[in-house]
Order: sequence, then C-alpha cells, then structure tokens
Amino acid sequence: NEGLLECMSEDIRQELCHPFTFRACTELLKKDGVATLPRSRSEIVNAWLTARLKDESDRTEHLSPAVYWKALTEIARCIQASGETAIQVDELSTVPRFDAARPPGPVVERLIQANILEALGGSCDSLRFVFDTVFELFAAEADVEDIRQDCQSVVASLMEKSFSTTSTRLNRIGHQIAGTAEGNAFLNDLICKDYARAVVVLQSRPDAFSLELRQSLFSTVQSAFLKATRPEMAFIVERLGHIDCR
Repeated sequence: NEGLLECMSEDIRQELCHPFTFRACTELLKKDGVATLPRSRSEIVNAWLTARLKDESDRTEHLSPAVYWKALTEIARCIQASGETAIQVDELSTVPRFDAARPPGPVVERLIQANILEALGGSCDSLRFVFDTVFELFAAEADVEDIRQDCQSVVASLMEKSFSTTSTRLNRIGHQIAGTAEGNAFLNDLICKDYARAVVVLQSRPDAFSLELRQSLFSTVQSAFLKATRPEMAFIVERLGHIDCR
C-alpha cells in the first residue's frame, strides 16, 4: 500500500489534513485487497464505514451491513429532525430491531460497541454519532430519500447550515442522485441559491448531470468570479479544481 500513498493526488493529500479522514484512510490502507484510493473525503468515509460495518456483521444475530446502514440513516434522520446533536434513546422506535423493553436494541448496542455511536450519560438515555463526518454522511443518505419527496424542503434545510459543515453531506448527496431527474432538480435549485454548494454537489459525478445544468452552473460561477473579491476568486478556482468533466 506504500505505492498507493505515493500515487495520491494533491486533492486527496489535502483531504488527509482532516484528522478523521486521515484516520479512516490509514485504517483502510491496513486492510488487504485495497487496490485504489477514494477520490474525496466522502468516498474515504464511505469506504471506511463499509469495511467497519462488514467487520461488525454477525449472521447468528442477523446483523448485516445493510441493517447497520439503515439504522444509522434513520438515527441521523431523527437527530436532524430534533435540531440537536444527540437524540433520546426512546425516540428511536423507527430504528431497525429497536427493543422497547430493553432500549435501544441489539443493532444500536453493537454500533455503540463499534465506536460509531456513543452513549451520553451513565444511564445511556441519549446517544450521538462519535464523528461529525460520519453523521453528515448518513444525514446525506436520509436527505437523498427526502429529496425524492420534497426537494425544496431539503435545499432550504441545507441553506440554513454553514458551508463547511455540509460539504461532506453535499458531496455524498451528489454522488447518490447524479444521473436522475431528482438529482437534476436538486442541483438546479441549488444553482439558483448558492453556486458554491452546487459546485460541491456537481464535483462528485459531474458527467452524470445534464450538460444543460453544467453549463448553467459554470455560467453562474463565471458571473460570480467577475464580481468576486480576491479571496472569493481563490475559493472559486480551488473548488473548480475538484471537477473533472470528461
């Protein structure tokens, strides 16, 4: 895996400045069978989670990566709806295998043991994600489901949050919905509201979005660049450097 490190692009090297991304990438490189490196923080976190949840699988207990993934997505949705950073355990009744008699149930208990979730307080009355980056990824999974129902509400919710705290989520959303009608509608709505967030959505799989939308975004970015201050110009150039359209 030393060869992979030597072949890292500058973009990936910059992502590894983030402590959690560095840790996740390091753990991935220790595993056998890693032939290629992900190209973004979102992809690194996704690959790390995929490997971790596979390690936590237990056929005898019917605990699979798919069950864990669904549970984490639902927990992220519940936390997001609460407007807090943690959630009361008794509010997780929609999570797979929730046990009302002995909350929160085997799925969540195993995720706590795996250090993906953490219990707060001695009585384990509430819990949260250990890493914000992981929460953002699963919040994106929940957003993707909601975009198919009410795209504008998801956009409005994202616009209420800072750019820095939603970049991982936006990149993941873009990767998941690129090439679909819902994805094009979502990107179009973002272009009208915030070109910077739209660029992050596009950079995950640019060729999967329609040519018309790409042209619209680049036209919007061009107009913004011509009016921008020097710091914003540098930001725009840096962001566009992440987009690889073939």
